[in-house]
Amino acid sequence: MANVVMTTHWTGGDVYPFIRIGSALNQRYGHKVTLVTHSYYEESARRAGLEFTPFDTPQEWAEFLIDDAKIGNPLANLQGVVDFRTKYQNESRFMHEYGILAPHCAAEDTVLFVRHVDSLAALAVAERLRVPIVTTYMAPSFLSQVFLDNEIFGEQLVEMLNSFRSALKLPPVRTWLQMWSAPKRVVGLWPAWFDNIAGPSQQGVTPVGFALDHASQTPFSPEVESFLAEHKTPILISGGTGKQLKAGFYDVCVEACAVMNLPAILVTQYEDLVPRNLPDNVRWFKYLPLAPLMSRMRAIMHHGGVNTCAEALAAGIPQLVLGYYYDRPGNGARLKALGVAEYLPPVSWQPGIIAEALTRLTAESVRRRCEELAARIRSEDVMSNIDSVIQGAVRNTDLLIDLSASKDKTQTVGTIDPERQTLDLPKEKRLSLLKELSRDQRAIVAQILRERNRTV
Repeated sequence: MANVVMTTHWTGGDVYPFIRIGSALNQRYGHKVTLVTHSYYEESARRAGLEFTPFDTPQEWAEFLIDDAKIGNPLANLQGVVDFRTKYQNESRFMHEYGILAPHCAAEDTVLFVRHVDSLAALAVAERLRVPIVTTYMAPSFLSQVFLDNEIFGEQLVEMLNSFRSALKLPPVRTWLQMWSAPKRVVGLWPAWFDNIAGPSQQGVTPVGFALDHASQTPFSPEVESFLAEHKTPILISGGTGKQLKAGFYDVCVEACAVMNLPAILVTQYEDLVPRNLPDNVRWFKYLPLAPLMSRMRAIMHHGGVNTCAEALAAGIPQLVLGYYYDRPGNGARLKALGVAEYLPPVSWQPGIIAEALTRLTAESVRRRCEELAARIRSEDVMSNIDSVIQGAVRNTDLLIDLSASKDKTQTVGTIDPERQTLDLPKEKRLSLLKELSRDQRAIVAQILRERNRTV
């Protein structure tokens, strides 16, 4: 059995899958599992049987939520994103996290299991203490998001990163991408059939399946049951656990339901985002367990977060994805290609267009396809797949990170070009990855490149 040390950051969609995985690794397969993340998740982690160490205090978590909410629309507030990263991704914080993670990794059978690029402290622990590491991506689109991050933040990140590495007596890296691509075992928390539009761009990534919430059996309140008794199979509206949404997301969802006179349940913990004067057949709830709720819905309108996509797939209901930024447009495009969803970019966020999309989703062919994929998900043993990855990593010296020899350019996806500080990819892979970026994201990259060319 292994000593599995897990670490992840940010909001619920980035943390709860790790808690589910950790619980299965401990309860089903007997591994010792420690989760290192925000203090807010301690109760959930311990209830799942995990050992837990926070890297922040409740007060720091509350401050983080305020700072995260200030970003709002990332594409309209690029400076806010820069300020946020400066505050939460810096040498002091990485040293703090390193000091917390390292003592948990003393056992010879340790395996680090981490959420991709925001776990730079874990990469340094793996390199310095010679511990096998498994990097985890939540959605396929995050692999192409690296282009955007590198263009905007690459120079700042590599300078900070080398200061951090110097303090740990690790050799400098030429680029941030060099460290990003250092892990040799990379898993994707999606089934292979979900990644249906990227093709060869994801070579080196092992899809293991969705880490779904199968345990939520919390009974609904009388208010919820009363609404469901009065309004059979309503529409579910959800924007996830964060506030980084394009303005008007909830408003246009409610307006579209009003156009069609459809009942709806709107779930968000943020009262300031809830439209005023909701129709009588639309009810707002601050929190509801979505997994058991979805099976009683006609369809779901949501932001495109991969965990919401996965839970809706498992529930077998049609999805209307209003995706914007991060992995959301890519997830929406994949669902549409699978025949279970409609995807609308912000330019199409109009009540009439959304109503037409909802109408198309009521087709019997869509419902049958949803049921087919739900059955497929039920047949997959995701946790067994992840256990196999862990077992294969224990004491596996082939998975150790060594950036001191850096003529070896074998990487997870493509290779590093140190002169250009980019991934050196074959043309077809580069084009496939760039297609993953939304139109707005590509516009940002193009503008940055134009500005750089003017200064050369």
